[in-house]
Amino acid sequence: MSDFSYSKQVKLESLIAGGKWRFVFLHGVLGWGISTAFIIFVIDHFVMNTQLVNSFTQALMIYPAAGFLFGLVMWTMVNNEYRKMFMDYSEQQKMSPKVQSKH
Repeated sequence: MSDFSYSKQVKLESLIAGGKWRFVFLHGVLGWGISTAFIIFVIDHFVMNTQLVNSFTQALMIYPAAGFLFGLVMWTMVNNEYRKMFMDYSEQQKMSPKVQSKH
């Protein structure tokens, strides 16, 4: 296994080890949802001249909920990528000729 795929495997394993709901909360709700809510709020307020409280409240309701769904989709993708990596590696091991040493 190359250094790149090994480091990718370690990263995927650490994400999976943290658990589904931690991943969804950190990467979906906080990472995508809150940051997107803030960006949309800034665009709405400064470009569209919407009211400060209404715009921020709406953004904080909509985007973290969408971030939850985004986190679930990303969790599925991370698990699928890890399984695929593991299956590819195990298939490579089966395909490679075994070296037998004679003593």
